Amino acid sequence: QAWTADTMSGKMLAAIVKPPGGGPEVLSVGEVDRPVLKPGEILIETRATALNRADTLQRKGSYPPPKGATDILGLECAGIVKELGEGYSGPLAVGDEVLALLPGGGYAEYVAVQGSHAIKKPKDMPFEIAGAIPEAWLTAFQLLYFVGEFKAGDYVLVHAAGSGVGHALTQLATAA
Repeated sequence: QAWTADTMSGKMLAAIVKPPGGGPEVLSVGEVDRPVLKPGEILIETRATALNRADTLQRKGSYPPPKGATDILGLECAGIVKELGEGYSGPLAVGDEVLALLPGGGYAEYVAVQGSHAIKKPKDMPFEIAGAIPEAWLTAFQLLYFVGEFKAGDYVLVHAAGSGVGHALTQLATAA
């Protein structure tokens, strides 16, 4: 029988970085405390996550997590809402399938995140695809439309078009 957080009260499995950081060999799976929700947060049971450059830099010890965030890697995930924190009044409900942009924690069985940083996952989209959308695709969308004020017919110069954000930005601009 697989061990999960549901079989051990208050604990879960997560990818842990052995100090002081380094290559992939410093990663291991270990038991950590399950997140306790703060006001406005939701608890997501992670079904999929993605690997981002920031994760590799954090693993190496050269990119600290945001102040107050978990030191567990993972800036995005897709999963199922398991709990709503006190004061959360958004559109999500327990049982909803979601994707979320995280300050960290996506490499764990459960992650707590502000409810406003999660959206419902399209029903026909697999978790594995949804888990790779938030960081690159939402960043690209924000840069293209909010920062760059892009409109159909505009020209766009994309530096590092082979990166996750660059690749997403190129596809968004082409599709407009």
